[in-house]
Amino acid sequence: MSNKHSNQAYTPDWIKQHITETQKQRRVENEVKFVLPIRILSEIKKKNNPKIKKIDQIYLEQDIVNKFIEDLFLPKEILFNEFRIRQKGNDYFFTAKGPARNDGIQRDEYEKDIDNILFENIKQESNREKKLKRVKKTRYIFKTIFAQEEVTVEIDDYHVTGKGKHSYDYITCEVEVPNLRLAQILQKDRFFAPDLLFIKLGFNVTGINQFSNRYLAENGFIANSYLGIKKWLLTIHSTTVQSALRTISEGYYQEGIEKAKESLKKIELINNKKSIEVSTSDIRLTQDILADIKFKAIDSKGRKNTNDQHLNKMDSLGKGWLHDYHTILSTTAYLRLNYKPQIFRPGGIGFVYSDTTTRGAHTSDVIASAMQLSKQMGLNMELCMASAAMHDIGHPAGGHVGEKVLFELSGKAFEHHIFSLSLAEMFGLNLLREVLLGSLYHKTKGGVLETPKGMPEEFGVIRLADKLSYCPWDFFDSINNGYLSKQSKNVQDVINILGEKPMDWILNLTNVAVRESSEAHQVRFTEKSGDIYYAYKEAVNIVREEVHHNINWDSLRSQIALCYHTFEESFPNIDPVPAIAYITDTELIQLSGLIESRPKNKRLDLEELKLLGFGFCELIDIMSAEDFDEDLLYYQSSEHIDKEML
Repeated sequence: MSNKHSNQAYTPDWIKQHITETQKQRRVENEVKFVLPIRILSEIKKKNNPKIKKIDQIYLEQDIVNKFIEDLFLPKEILFNEFRIRQKGNDYFFTAKGPARNDGIQRDEYEKDIDNILFENIKQESNREKKLKRVKKTRYIFKTIFAQEEVTVEIDDYHVTGKGKHSYDYITCEVEVPNLRLAQILQKDRFFAPDLLFIKLGFNVTGINQFSNRYLAENGFIANSYLGIKKWLLTIHSTTVQSALRTISEGYYQEGIEKAKESLKKIELINNKKSIEVSTSDIRLTQDILADIKFKAIDSKGRKNTNDQHLNKMDSLGKGWLHDYHTILSTTAYLRLNYKPQIFRPGGIGFVYSDTTTRGAHTSDVIASAMQLSKQMGLNMELCMASAAMHDIGHPAGGHVGEKVLFELSGKAFEHHIFSLSLAEMFGLNLLREVLLGSLYHKTKGGVLETPKGMPEEFGVIRLADKLSYCPWDFFDSINNGYLSKQSKNVQDVINILGEKPMDWILNLTNVAVRESSEAHQVRFTEKSGDIYYAYKEAVNIVREEVHHNINWDSLRSQIALCYHTFEESFPNIDPVPAIAYITDTELIQLSGLIESRPKNKRLDLEELKLLGFGFCELIDIMSAEDFDEDLLYYQSSEHIDKEML
C-alpha cells in the first residue's frame, strides 16, 4: 500500500517504460541498415553525386587490443564487444562499440585517431596470429534532409569480407540520423524523403547480427546474391527479421514508393509557397499527408483485461478506439467536467458572464480539434477522439490551482493527467493502452508542441488539440469577464492576427499546424509557423500574466481546505486527496456551505450526502471497499502496479 505522507515521484513502471528520457551527452550512433540490389547503385551515384572513400577495416580480438592499445579511453560501465581499426584514405582510426540497444538502432561508440605505424603493426600481428578479420569496401557518402533534419547516407559496395572475394550483386546502406525517433520512422518505412526512397527497394536488416560488419568479417555473407539473402532471411524464425521483411514482393515496395512520391509532390508544392498563410489549395495539398504513419490496429498494445471476446474482435478490426470513446463519454467522471471550470468558477468573484467555458466544454472542443487535425492529416481519428475525451477527467475543482492546493494540504504531488489514469482504473474502464498513453501525453510541462519522442503521431494531435483549443477560449473568456480589454494594444495585436472569434483562432491555428506538420513529417506547431505561432504564444502569455495572477483564489483555497480536513475526520479510512479531486466546483461550493452551517466537529454522513445528490460519493464507496488498492489512487507507489499493463 502507498505511504499517504510520501511526496516522492509516483509515476508507475508501466508508464516509465514508455516515456523517453532525455539522452545523456555521449556519443551514440543512431543508424538504420538496409540491403539493396547492386543494380540501383549507378542510379544513386548519378543522382546524389556522393563522396567516395576506400575503406580497409580490420576487426580485433580483445587480446590484440590489450597488447597494442594501452589507453582505451573507454568508460568502465559499458562492456564493449566490438573493436576495429580502419583506414580511410591517409587517416587511421581505432573504434570500440558497445552492444546494440533499442532494437539494434543505437550503439555507444568511441573512436580515437592512430598513426599508420600502429595501424600496420596491428595488421601484421593479427595476420601472424591468424586473427585477421577484414572487410574491404568502397563507401559512397551523401547528405540529405529528412523531416527537417540532416541525415548521412553511407552505401557500401564490398570487395572482401571474411570469406574472401566474391562477385556480389547487392550493397548495404546505413542511414545515420540525429535521433532515435527518425531512426524508428525509417525502420518502419514511415517516410517521404525523396533522396531516401531507394531504400524501399531493399529490406531492413537493422539489429540482425548476421549483417553486422563484425559478423561479415568472421563469416562472410550468408548468401552471395540479393535474392538468396531474401530467401535465407525468410527461413529465420525471428520476429525482428519477419517484421523487418514483411514481404519480399518487389510490387509491395514499388507500391510504397509510388505512395511516397504522391506525398512528396504535395510537400514540394507546400514548400514552394512563399506565404505562411494557409489557402484552400494548401489544405487540399496537406490532406492525408501523414496517412502512411497512421496508428493501426496491428500496432495496438491491447487491454489489461482480455477476457471479453466481443471486445477482442472489435479491437482486431480497429473499432476498439471508438468503443473506448463511447465508454469514456458514458462515465460520470466525464459528465462531471461540465461542473468544473476552465478558468472562471461558477459563483466566484469576477464571474459575470453566463456563457463562460467549463472544463466539459473545453474537452468537447479538444475532441473536435483532434478530429479536425487527425482527419486532415490522415491519422487515426478514433484513437485521437478517445484520448481527447479522457485527457482532463482527472482535473480537480479549480483546475491547476486546485492541484497546487491539494499538494499544499497533503504534501503529495498531485497531477491531473496521472489521476485521469487512476479514475480509468478505479472505474474499471479497461481502455486500450494507447488511449491511456495518448491522454497522459497531452501535458507538455512547457515543452515543444510536437509528438513526444518515439510515440505515435496521434499523441502529438492530442497535445496540439488541447493547446489550440484552450488558448482562444481562455482569451475571450478573460475579455468577457472583464480581466482583459479589447482596447489594449497587446490584446488587439493578437486579435488582428488570429481573428475576432474563438473559432477564427482555432481554424487559423489548425491550418497552420497541419501545414507545418506536413513539412516536418511529424505533428508539430513551432516558430516555423511564423506570425500565427508567435501570436498564439503571446495570447497564452497575456492570459497567464494578466488574468491567472489577478484572480482571487482565496475562496477556492478555503473551500478545498475546509472539505479536506472535514473528510479526514469524517472518512478516516480513505485518502482525502482523490475524494476532494473528484468533487466538482459546484459541489465544492455547496459542500463547504453545508459544513459551515453544521456544528463544529460534526462528521459528515455518507448516506446523507448521497440523499443530497452529491455524486462524489461514488468514489468514496469505491475507496472504502476492503479490496481497494490505494496504489491506484494517483500512483504514489508502483509496487503493486501490473508491469505488463503497458
